[in-house]
Amino acid sequence: MSTHIHTSQSQDDYLEAILKITNENGFCRSIDLANHLGYATSSVSIAVGKLIKAALIRRGHAGELLLTEAGQHIAESVYEKHEFFSNWLTAIGVSKEIAEADACRIEHAISDTSFEKLKVHICQF
Repeated sequence: MSTHIHTSQSQDDYLEAILKITNENGFCRSIDLANHLGYATSSVSIAVGKLIKAALIRRGHAGELLLTEAGQHIAESVYEKHEFFSNWLTAIGVSKEIAEADACRIEHAISDTSFEKLKVHICQF
């Protein structure tokens, strides 16, 4: 695995949202990000600037937000954890709303090592 870049929960959420929006629409603009997350465009603008400075995203020719290789890696990791926990919790009877909220918290708290071990253990059943 590549060198780990320390990101905050907020940065992880932004990167994951950029990945989701890009997968759905083929592109992601700051306004799309603000709408998706329910944040003010001014807040998104500040966060985007920090992500660009951290080399996790860059702006494309049309102003769209593009994940860098490092940003893509983080976004995919967070997204995989979120989907895994959301699906697993729903499968054991947790409501979709609670499962989504809990998955969002768990995805930030669990280490990559523990997540990989948990996936192997749970998938054996």
